[in-house]
Amino acid sequence: MVWWEFGIWGLVGGLLIEALEFRSVARANWGLLPPAYTGWAFWTAEIIRVLGGGVLAVTLGQSEIVVTPVSAMAIGILTPVILDKLKSAPIAPPEQRDNAPAAAFPNHSVDPGDATIQERPG
Repeated sequence: MVWWEFGIWGLVGGLLIEALEFRSVARANWGLLPPAYTGWAFWTAEIIRVLGGGVLAVTLGQSEIVVTPVSAMAIGILTPVILDKLKSAPIAPPEQRDNAPAAAFPNHSVDPGDATIQERPG
C-alpha cells in the first residue's frame, strides 16, 4: 500500500467509531444530540482526532508496522487509546535514561563495541 491508502483507512476507522458514538448518543437522547455536541470546539476536536488517526496510520504504515488495510483502520479506531497511552507514559529523568539498559538487566553487562549481552559472574 502507498502512504495515502494508509491515511484513507485510518480516516475510515476514525469516522466509523465517531458514527457509532453519535448513534449511541442520539439513541439515548431520543434522536437529538446534546448541546455539548453542537459547539464548534467539540467539532474541531473531533476533526483533529479523526485526522490524527489518519496521520498515525500513515506514520505506522510508512514505518512498516502497519501493512494491511484492516490494521490501518484499527489504528484510526484506536487513536484515542494510543494517544492516551503515549501521553501517560512515564519519561525517565536524563540520569536514568543513560543507564536504562543496565537497569533493565542488573545481572548483565553490555559491551558498547559489541551487540551482545553477557551475564555477569556470581
